[in-house]
Amino acid sequence: MIITKYKNPVLFYSIATLIPWAFWFTAGYISHLTPHSDQNLRIASILGFIGLLGPMGVTYWFASRDSALRYDILGRICNFSSFPPIYLILSFILMPASILLAQAVSLLFGYSASQFVITGHFTFSSGIFPVWFMLIMAPVIEELAWHSYGTDCLRNRMNLFKTSLLFGVFWGIWHIPLSTIRDYYQSNLVETGWIYSVNFLVSIVPYVLLMNWLYYKTNRNIFIAIIFHITAGYFNEIFATHPDSKIIQTGLLLILAAILILREKDFFFNRDLAGIDPPYSSIDKVDGPGDSWRRSYECRYASHQWTQRYERTIEKEKMETKELIQSRVHTYYWQDDINCATTNLKILSEVFSIPLSDQVTDAALGMHGAGEYGAQCGLVEGTLMFLGIIGRTKGISDEKIIDSCNAFARQFEHKFQTLLCRELRPEGFHRNNPPHLCEKFTCEAVLFNIDFVTDFTNNY
Repeated sequence: MIITKYKNPVLFYSIATLIPWAFWFTAGYISHLTPHSDQNLRIASILGFIGLLGPMGVTYWFASRDSALRYDILGRICNFSSFPPIYLILSFILMPASILLAQAVSLLFGYSASQFVITGHFTFSSGIFPVWFMLIMAPVIEELAWHSYGTDCLRNRMNLFKTSLLFGVFWGIWHIPLSTIRDYYQSNLVETGWIYSVNFLVSIVPYVLLMNWLYYKTNRNIFIAIIFHITAGYFNEIFATHPDSKIIQTGLLLILAAILILREKDFFFNRDLAGIDPPYSSIDKVDGPGDSWRRSYECRYASHQWTQRYERTIEKEKMETKELIQSRVHTYYWQDDINCATTNLKILSEVFSIPLSDQVTDAALGMHGAGEYGAQCGLVEGTLMFLGIIGRTKGISDEKIIDSCNAFARQFEHKFQTLLCRELRPEGFHRNNPPHLCEKFTCEAVLFNIDFVTDFTNNY
């Protein structure tokens, strides 16, 4: 399942925070230098914009290192064939409707109907960039980070409710340095009064819950998140909205988010990742060696070109792995004359970059069917050992490692009909047999084992 590849939240959010903060705090300092000058304004504006690009750059860095991530993200930017159109409509109207309703409610408390006037001007400036430009570009740039990598790397580890709350807290903190840049929205908000700053931070929580609800209802469609973000900012600016009406809006959004959570508890609280697949594919397990590289990515891209390029990439990775296995098995069998368990362990060690101590390879010395007795296959025993080694290395709990060993044995038995050496190698180990009878089977089994370990590490 592709979402399991989004697995570096700490690194992603750390870099995606440090880069903007460095530029924004610098921009804030420069924006307050006196006397104010056009040159300082230009420098502060450019620094602010570069900081905004930071998270998107971090996403690009992650995606550039993994072709599966790259094609998954590209396939989710604009895809409208895999979800009901009602969600697209809601992404356009939810936020405008909420601010208009909030203004209507404010009339009951004596606020002016002039709030509904489209003013033609904005409540903040953005340096050398037109405000209307930033109200469009900022959401585009941000969501190409937050909803290309950021949200999914959290969802990979927790349910949607926790994902949204954690991201909401992070996003509020992430905006803090913008309050230091003169005349920016967050800066003006601080000057308006503390209650409006608090409201901004609180409003992020229901806003993110609603946006993520739309995002996952539309099969992780990035365009939906961009539209929702643009409408939120733009329609909160074009009217002569009283700041208190935005507090009412926050209350309305909280109510709506609460109703959605109560109506769709499983959607928000279920930790299971099942069903969170690329919108352009149905990912089914293929019964055969190298399943991880052979996911049945039956792409439904709008562009057939992307489908072909993605399939070629997956096929290339699969072939490279098969060639590596064949080369290593032949060398270990014919040149080093080591058994199947040790061969399996050494290949797994190389593929997953987990060094093995001499004690581990020494322990596998007699694991080829229990010293040729014909008991459990060394290709099974070696993988069970490696699951414990890599599981401990990655901090996976003992219970999960044990459960995975159980699952591996069942899947291996289902795939190859048995776990026993005497049945996998009915010829036995007689001296008259040709050497290395198991070479072909070893290649097939090691590929299966790599696929299982890949899924094991991705899932945890």
